[in-house]
Amino acid sequence: MAEKKASEANRLEWAKFSAIADIIGSVLNNIIKWSGIVAVCYFAYQSIEVIAGKETLFDLCFNVMSNTKAATSLPFAVGFSGIGYGLFYRRQNKKTIEHFEYRKTKLEKKSDPGRKSSNITRQGETRPGDKL
Repeated sequence: MAEKKASEANRLEWAKFSAIADIIGSVLNNIIKWSGIVAVCYFAYQSIEVIAGKETLFDLCFNVMSNTKAATSLPFAVGFSGIGYGLFYRRQNKKTIEHFEYRKTKLEKKSDPGRKSSNITRQGETRPGDKL
């Protein structure tokens, strides 16, 4: 009986310690997060204060953007570069899938020779016959 009470006391003491540790961790997490945000704001303020009243690259960029030809062509350039990045990433993803597919297929055949394939292409795409 005494052993059971000691075990119960240990469990309650551990629960109390765990709750305190959780609260301390949460407080530290918030301190770190908010001190980082304050530091970023402080350094942004300091950098703006240093360049205040001086001719800067920002002025040059603002003047270029106020030119109507540059202002209309820049969004197209950004859009097309985004499309190019997406196509590049898609091609890289297919290459990565194809690279790992060979090893996966080899290991699956080794572990279960009677295994049936889903007929997904080596690039991980749906089988051409299954497309609508």
